[in-house]
Amino acid sequence: MVVEEHRNLDSVLECLASPIRLEILKLLSKKKLGYIELMENLGLDKNRDAGKFSYHLKKLQTSGLIELDKDSGKYVISREGLVVLDFLEKLEKNLGLKNVMMVWRSDGVIEPFDKRKIVDSLVREAGIPPRLAKEVATIAEEKLQTLKIEYLTSSLIRELVNTVLLDMGMEKYRYRLSRVGLPVYDVSKQLEESFKNGDMREFMEKATEAIMREYVMIDVLPRDIATMHVTGIVDFYPISTWFTGVVSRSYLTPLTEEENEELQIEIASNMLNIKHEINMKAAREGSLKNAFKIALNLCKKALMKNRIVSVTVNMDDLLNSCRDLSWMVKNSEKIDRFRMVIQVDKPYYRNLVQLEDISKEINLRYNVTNLIDSTFYGFKMPVEKSSTSLHIVLTINLLALALESGKDLDVFYNNLVNILTRCLTVLVKKTSLSKKIRKEEGDGNVIYIVSVCSLMETLKTMFGYNQILNISKELHVFIDRLFALIKNTIKDYSEEGCRIYVSSRSPKSSAYRMMLATNRRFNIGKERNQDKYSYMAIPPDEKFKKIEDRAYLESRILSNVDGGHVVMLRGRKKKIIEDANIIMSYLEKIGNPYILVLDERS
Repeated sequence: MVVEEHRNLDSVLECLASPIRLEILKLLSKKKLGYIELMENLGLDKNRDAGKFSYHLKKLQTSGLIELDKDSGKYVISREGLVVLDFLEKLEKNLGLKNVMMVWRSDGVIEPFDKRKIVDSLVREAGIPPRLAKEVATIAEEKLQTLKIEYLTSSLIRELVNTVLLDMGMEKYRYRLSRVGLPVYDVSKQLEESFKNGDMREFMEKATEAIMREYVMIDVLPRDIATMHVTGIVDFYPISTWFTGVVSRSYLTPLTEEENEELQIEIASNMLNIKHEINMKAAREGSLKNAFKIALNLCKKALMKNRIVSVTVNMDDLLNSCRDLSWMVKNSEKIDRFRMVIQVDKPYYRNLVQLEDISKEINLRYNVTNLIDSTFYGFKMPVEKSSTSLHIVLTINLLALALESGKDLDVFYNNLVNILTRCLTVLVKKTSLSKKIRKEEGDGNVIYIVSVCSLMETLKTMFGYNQILNISKELHVFIDRLFALIKNTIKDYSEEGCRIYVSSRSPKSSAYRMMLATNRRFNIGKERNQDKYSYMAIPPDEKFKKIEDRAYLESRILSNVDGGHVVMLRGRKKKIIEDANIIMSYLEKIGNPYILVLDERS
């Protein structure tokens, strides 16, 4: 039995040693072919090469890799033959003998090309039988290989697959894969989800975002900037609402009931254009209850998926109205996306302890801040008249720049300035376009944030640390120079009606996308947890010898950023309040805004 198995394996291996026999296997993996058809596809002469060709066919049949179909009289690849071809394909990729194509997905993530995804899509969306779907995917893969494009796109792959289906006479399947801004399958699924949630605005949002995302990448961003976005060197957030949407909008809370109702109507009508946070500033005396009324009504009637509504308030005002606010919240519905941003002054420890009691009574999630300008997500949004909008967060991937520069500081700094300059040029053009398309409301200012991600990973990479246990002089110099270069570059691009701030935090989705791209591009290894790829300057689990070391580093970073900074402390309640008291004492002399997130865990 063992001798027979070895004989079969030897026969298979001997078959694979011939390029002609390998080519026959590949041809038959696509469709059945007769004797003459095979010879023509191989470019063999039916008279001169007949003997040699018959020899190769016999070898393949003897090894069990191909069979003769009795009904059609044509040759077909056997199940064993398909297994062998699939194994060879994987071997080529693992040995680096075959160039790995990279695909830029519609959600902005880059991943290696995988033929099986085409097969799955054909079976799921078009209802093609699995064997036929694999045949189509194989032909598409071979055509894509010949294109030699650095980054394929989902739309390009779909177009090519549709062409293959037409060439094979499968119009009925191609029709099912048609795109209407989105693939038909995706439209059906999104409609189903929107009906289920009872909010057709979700469908409108997804459809317009899909179209806008591709349009901006193809026709708005310069090719080099689009490539930097795709490869995770930079991130424009949100690119899917480039012309019409904003990340967040802050409103100055009105004082009268009539103004209150007008503002609620305005916010509800603009809900599609606000991507994440509607922030109410309770900055004027007597406006806090109105801010809560607006927030609670929005939560109940108008707030769309993935949005929150927040109220920024001074702690003293909150204390004075605590009982009334608690009653309002307890008698309201759908408050799970209502947040508070509470401005806390000295004495920090006592006030933080008192905040815990207040939060239990009002039963709302909160973050702590030092300035009324802050939003729940930690960005600076001052409101001078009626409202202010944050249009784009431009994030720079510091770790990717560090690895790309070969850890050379001068190269790193030069690349940073060059990339930032190119990106800011794009944002300036966006400012003028935005004003033409939509008249700005409120004080008329367009706000952009330039942020960085992976700061801690970059420090460790550039200076060879495993952990930031000691705060050395070289870290101070690096942080100060990094942000000084960013701020000096920004100065040249600020203009009337356009404010550009610098922040140490980036959107979570931007940091996650950059993490995936960097890990794949530089072959870092296993993808790390998103919290480890810092969307905030210092992740909550970063180790320091003592809390004062962390407090000093937080203050050093905050002194360099005017657009928002996030400090997250994680652990038992008593310990994180003690640590928060120390950190806030270090940060109190710095006038830049920050938020403090207390993440209580046992």
